[in-house]
This record gives sequence, structure tokens and C-alpha cells, in this order.
Amino acid sequence: MIKRLLTLMALSSALLVGDCMPVTGDRILARDLALADPAFAALPATTIVSYAPPPGTKRVFAVPELVRIARANRVSLAKPVEICFEFPMRLMREQEVIDSMRRTLPPEAELTIVEIPKTAIPDGALEFPRTGLEPAIRGAQLWRGYVRYGETLRSPVWARITLQRHFRA
Repeated sequence: MIKRLLTLMALSSALLVGDCMPVTGDRILARDLALADPAFAALPATTIVSYAPPPGTKRVFAVPELVRIARANRVSLAKPVEICFEFPMRLMREQEVIDSMRRTLPPEAELTIVEIPKTAIPDGALEFPRTGLEPAIRGAQLWRGYVRYGETLRSPVWARITLQRHFRA
């Protein structure tokens, strides 16, 4: 009966929970749980609870798991509901790609974006190191870079470009 009630609670809370809490590091800490349920503020803030989910996925703490974490740490939960975490995601913007590439190119380089992916990336700083620039094939080049997110994480990104270097006489 209790197991059935917990299952019903978890299902109903899943319907009520719309957005996930944002992840800011490579691990989910007690302070992150405390933002969703203040009862977890009784734990030391830097207590590691779980690894962060990969970008584009969610890490859901179901009610039984939260109850288990609370019991193991002598925390009293009044009305536990599932808690969800995910990295904020966004689309790359052409101007930020250009700005990032310009930081590694000489000023006289003429850069044109041919294509950027239309898939979401983690919210963070774009970097396109020169080592990621591949040779041109039929005029276009693939430039591989990454987005820095969390505290120490990177996710690969790319852009197809044309690049010309004009010399002044």
C-alpha cells in the first residue's frame, strides 16, 4: 500500500514539475537540492549528491531516492516531491561564433559563416582554437571548437566557414 502510494505521488509530482533546476557544475550538491527543498539545507552545502546529467538530458531524483538520501543524513522531509536537474541549453548564434573565431584570427582575415548547427548546446562560452580548423574542401572549412560550461566541462561544437586572408600591398 505504501509503495503504491509513493508511486502515485511520484507520478503526480512528475506532472506538476514543469521546469528542472539548472545545474551549474559537474556534480549536484546538497545546496542544489536545498534550492528545491529547503529541508536539504541541513546538509553541508558542498556534500556531493550525484553527478550532473549530460547536456540535453535530465537527472530526476524520484521521491523514494530523496527519502533515502534524507534518511541517510538524518534530514526530515515534510512532503517530498521529485526534483529534476538539467544544464541550461541554447542555440548558437552566428554573431557569437564569429566573435569567438575573430579572437584567434589575424585582423585581415575575411570570415564567412556557411553553416552552424541548429542543435542546442550547453549555456557557456564558445571557443574555437586554431588547432580545430580543418583544411578547406571546395572552399569551405570545418572549424571544430567547444563550449565551456559548468565548472570544468566542455562540449564539442563546429561551424562550416570560408576563410580568406587578404594582404595589403
